[in-house]
Amino acid sequence: MISCALCFVNLCHAALRGGFFAAALRQRQPVAVDSKSLFHGFCPKRLIFSLTDSILYLDVFCNNCELSILGLSKGGDFTRTTYADRAQMAHILAALMPENRVIVQLCMATGLRVSDVLELRSADLKRRQTIREKKTGKTRRVQWPANLYEEMERGAGKYWVFESRTDPKKHRTRQAVWKDIKQAEAVFKRSGSLSRRQNIGTHTARKYAAVGAYHRGGIAAAQRLLNHSDPLITRLYALADLEVKE
Repeated sequence: MISCALCFVNLCHAALRGGFFAAALRQRQPVAVDSKSLFHGFCPKRLIFSLTDSILYLDVFCNNCELSILGLSKGGDFTRTTYADRAQMAHILAALMPENRVIVQLCMATGLRVSDVLELRSADLKRRQTIREKKTGKTRRVQWPANLYEEMERGAGKYWVFESRTDPKKHRTRQAVWKDIKQAEAVFKRSGSLSRRQNIGTHTARKYAAVGAYHRGGIAAAQRLLNHSDPLITRLYALADLEVKE
């Protein structure tokens, strides 16, 4: 088992040097590898390899023992938003302004992008409603958690559920929420509650939702929650917790 694993890491090194995996990622195509031959019949659920200059994320489809590339990033480059676990998110939420806390909690519960939560109009607010995603134009049906819906109703402005603090005719900006999150992040990095490698942002809540859905119901559940068309993209979110652990 160990020798086979080492052989597999060597294979990854060679493929990375040749640009094989990187090209596959750009084309968003899975890279099939016969894991039974590599691991002598052992078919692991999930794998992550930390290489010299890259981090390689792999998933295993156990029904046909096929490995698929999930993501590739340069080692130590954590400029994109990363995942935070339940305890870490609790710290962040506790430090946010009340309105921003509700916004982040809604993203954690529904998997919506923060931009879609900010676009909610007071006149359209319902416990169950259809959301049109700003980024993709796709629609999805959402049921708000009861406790958060009550807070949304109480705090809703005349035009927007989350109105701007300076102009009630405008909704709160993504930048305002992001700034509040980054201030909380700085505090908890100094205390050691967050790793220096973590980059907490508005998208962290979406990754948190995806990881939770994946553990409850697999890739299909995470894909439905995120309203993704491509399951390969979903896997980048669903396995975001492995990135932080590594």
